[in-house]
Amino acid sequence: MTDIFDLGLSHQPSKPPIHRRFLQLPAVAVSLLVFVGIAFGGVELAGKYLKPTASNDYTGDGTSVVQVEVAPGDTSSDIAKTLVTAGVVKTTTAFVDAAQDDPKSRDIQPGTYQLKLQMSAISALGLLEDPTSLVGGRLTVPEGTKLAKLKQLITSKSQIKAADVDAALADLKTLGLPDYAAGKPEGFLFPATYNITSSTTAAQLLGQMVSRYKQVANSIALEAGAKKLGLSPYQVVTIASLIEAEVKRPQDYAQVAEVIINRLHRGMKLELDSTVNYALGTTKPLLSQSDLKVESAYNTYLHTGLPPTPIDSPGQAALQAALNPAAGNMIYFVTVDPVTGETLFTNSLSQFNKWKVDAQKKFNAAASSAAASAAP
Repeated sequence: MTDIFDLGLSHQPSKPPIHRRFLQLPAVAVSLLVFVGIAFGGVELAGKYLKPTASNDYTGDGTSVVQVEVAPGDTSSDIAKTLVTAGVVKTTTAFVDAAQDDPKSRDIQPGTYQLKLQMSAISALGLLEDPTSLVGGRLTVPEGTKLAKLKQLITSKSQIKAADVDAALADLKTLGLPDYAAGKPEGFLFPATYNITSSTTAAQLLGQMVSRYKQVANSIALEAGAKKLGLSPYQVVTIASLIEAEVKRPQDYAQVAEVIINRLHRGMKLELDSTVNYALGTTKPLLSQSDLKVESAYNTYLHTGLPPTPIDSPGQAALQAALNPAAGNMIYFVTVDPVTGETLFTNSLSQFNKWKVDAQKKFNAAASSAAASAAP
């Protein structure tokens, strides 16, 4: 028989035995401990890779000397791999981290560097940022350097022989001149600073110079700018070379371009001393009457128009000036101060002649003073 007090009623669940409760409680604690352990381990693991410890890097300035090659276009990761392979730094991570913290690392130049084995990443980076660490050094080609002078610079600053330079200049396919250069390298060997090592060849060096010219020409839209002026790209480079040879100060470049283009449009002879000096192979500040009569296609006192080729390697400022001549009617200019390079511009022949006489006096006085100073 059923007890009436049991109808519709449910019994409270009995409590588990004490020994079961004792086992269940630590389960939560154990889970928490496992979670904390995983989290701590994850942070520790992440920290190990995100922030390399001293175990990833050498200390000090290194031991014995070793040479390392940085190739053109190498990233910090590429350089790091090269350094690890050479035994210079301990890990790629250490070097890449050091490079990321130093903005100057972006300016590391290609070439062969003299480093040391087992250097700290920071020490290795410091040497790579120091041009004096380059084996063979650097060749600086000033703006306005003529091809003949360039050959002398190359042979005097490197182990490259003159015959190798001539052979490289004749190998037009390897040289890579722009089509409009018509196979003539004068004017297209860009003036800049280039790294040279004991293994650098004439073809490599000259190829870099032509490549640099192309980069600059592209950056200033030389071909499009020439078309707007009604000139060929070759004529623009030629005008820029004349600008480079005629005046010292960049602030005068645009006005020299104005004079040259105005005279070309009027059918006037350019009458530039720089072209006569090029024909003579000289650098005279003042030319004699016999000099001005030299029979050469480069003598712009005898022949109308531009000389047949550029007469030197113009820099970017001169190229930009040739593309952007000053607007005006100037057709004469005279450099009146041999020291400062001050140059005056006019459209008056009488004013030009007056300035020219005054300039000749100053140049003669400067030459006499220099001769007196050089005398024993």
